[in-house]
Amino acid sequence: MKKTGSLSVFTDLSLPRNKIVIHPNDGFDLGLTNKSKSCALYLNTQEKGVVESNDYVPGSIILDNNCNLGTVNINAKIWKTLGKPQKAVLVCKGNSIFFVTTA
Repeated sequence: MKKTGSLSVFTDLSLPRNKIVIHPNDGFDLGLTNKSKSCALYLNTQEKGVVESNDYVPGSIILDNNCNLGTVNINAKIWKTLGKPQKAVLVCKGNSIFFVTTA
């Protein structure tokens, strides 16, 4: 299992609900080298941790140089649903990406 360091969470209303954007250097921590990766996207809280279930959306993670290093961009509505977290860690387990809030 590979994971990023703590990332600051930023929102984007124009971003689809099933896509998250990170800097390529943060993607390298997950073992990602392509511009995007299709994945099962789990939007977890710290209490749930990294647990695979049927509670995921087919989505993708996008590596974008325009995204600041140490940040993750997500849809604003999803951000509100998650309790408006300020920090998160992304965990890659096989073809799954877990968005785990840390603060």
